[in-house]
Amino acid sequence: MIGIRPTPTSSQSTNAHTHHAQNSRPQQQQQQQQQQASYFPSLVPRQSYVRHPSTSSTSTNGSSSTIPRYHVPVLPPPAAPAPPLPPAVTRTNPPPPSPLNIVHKTLPFYRPVVCVYECHHVFRYDTYRKQHFARCDFLLSLDACNQLALSYDYDSDLDLHKTTKCLIMRLARIDQPPTLNGKYDDNLPPNFVVNINSQNYTTLPTPKPCTRQQTDLVRIGREIDITSCCMFNPILKNELSMIWSYRSDNTILHTQYANAQYALHIFLVEHLTIEDLCEQIKNKTTRFYREDLAKLLAKALATDQDLGLEVSDQKLKLKCPIDQRRLKTPIRAITCHHIQCFDLTNYIALNEKAGKWICPVCNKPALFDDLQIDSYTDSILNSIENENITEITIDSNLHWKPFISSSSSSLLIEQQNQISSNTHDIILDDDQMDDDQYNHQQQQQFDSKSNIQLMPTLAHEPSDIILIDD
Repeated sequence: MIGIRPTPTSSQSTNAHTHHAQNSRPQQQQQQQQQQASYFPSLVPRQSYVRHPSTSSTSTNGSSSTIPRYHVPVLPPPAAPAPPLPPAVTRTNPPPPSPLNIVHKTLPFYRPVVCVYECHHVFRYDTYRKQHFARCDFLLSLDACNQLALSYDYDSDLDLHKTTKCLIMRLARIDQPPTLNGKYDDNLPPNFVVNINSQNYTTLPTPKPCTRQQTDLVRIGREIDITSCCMFNPILKNELSMIWSYRSDNTILHTQYANAQYALHIFLVEHLTIEDLCEQIKNKTTRFYREDLAKLLAKALATDQDLGLEVSDQKLKLKCPIDQRRLKTPIRAITCHHIQCFDLTNYIALNEKAGKWICPVCNKPALFDDLQIDSYTDSILNSIENENITEITIDSNLHWKPFISSSSSSLLIEQQNQISSNTHDIILDDDQMDDDQYNHQQQQQFDSKSNIQLMPTLAHEPSDIILIDD
């Protein structure tokens, strides 16, 4: 018996197609969600924020089907709860390292106005050329350019450029401690070469004499005036390059400059004259008085007694030890322990070029800031008018008297004899006075215009003879 399969009706075919589409749709959604999870992984587990599928039943013509539905969250997963804050604790961060405070030694002839350029650890070592080099660029402000330009003057008589404002360059070794009063002294490295704006600077300090063992050029540390090589323009940069080195076989310089570190400063300063510095010393309120001299004398007498020497009066010369002339403004330094003075103008003029500031009496440092006028010696100079007296003696009670040596006494005797030899005795008698009066009358009677001379006659004789000189 042959069975005949019944043909599905249109309603049954429609239900089957709908059931197949509904079964395939959740599979596509599940694949898309897996792809999204692979591209965007989450730190929180998926089960914590993805709901499980919920089933819903649908009936179509007596047949039921289960369709899973997934609810994907729109918002990102919640953030993890923040841990509780610890109790407030005051934390002190270490302060940043403070830059080096480089203070240079005071220059009496230069008054600083502003620092134009500053650089620490300025030199670097070139291993190929075996030398230390530095290249710097600095700009001058508009105010600095105006001050330099307005102070520039040319002296045609001396063929010299003069300026009241100038630029000076100073180098200090910062790998060594400061020398005087916490201030750094000027220091120039050996074989030092400076180029400013492609110009070789040739007016460096004179180097020390060379020897067979020491052929490197070592210069005394001083400031360097670079005004003539700079451009007074606030837009154009001034290029500065420096080089220094020493021979590798020079063990003396190697021990001195192996780890040398330098700091560079360029200052705009005002140049002062000798008269300006003299006025600064004269305007000081602090001076040496009688009490200060008494302390020095007492100390000197105590030293002589301790050494077993005979106590005697102290001698004070009224001449300057610099030019051997009479003192005009006697000064001393507060670091000096002697009563001998030197002249203010001579001492400042001596240090205008040298700049050593060494006492000419004790050969110890006598800086400009330590100079003071000795008012007691000044009063002695004003009371002695005779310039031939060049020395006095002072006892312990500060009583002084002129000291006349044998040579000076013989000189005074010779001067007195010379004065007495130039004087002549003049003896006048009555007859000579009459003759002089007679000659004077004759000169008055002579008429130069007519060349006529009246002959004098006696009183009892008539004067009737006239002589005419042709």
